[in-house]
Amino acid sequence: MEKVQEFDQQLADQQVDRLRVVLEDLPYVVDSTVKLFIAGNSEERELAGRMGSWRSNNSDLQAGCSEVLDNVLDLRRVLESSNFEEVGQSVAEEDDDVLF
Repeated sequence: MEKVQEFDQQLADQQVDRLRVVLEDLPYVVDSTVKLFIAGNSEERELAGRMGSWRSNNSDLQAGCSEVLDNVLDLRRVLESSNFEEVGQSVAEEDDDVLF
């Protein structure tokens, strides 16, 4: 039984470590993706410019993406301020409930 709990704790610790890595990279991924999407290629910008909607859509998109990025950063701050050992223990306990 002790080995099972030890294994569950190791698994929970690994999941927390993976979450930490994802959260560290997420703001950069979102920012890069937004910049690529906004920039687009020159043909898309030209076409959108001809349609007369590029500027208004672009500013709306930038505002929305900025809000998403702020939310991601807020989530990251909350998770960084959390005690990861408690989170890992909680995950291990939930796994115990499911397994037994």
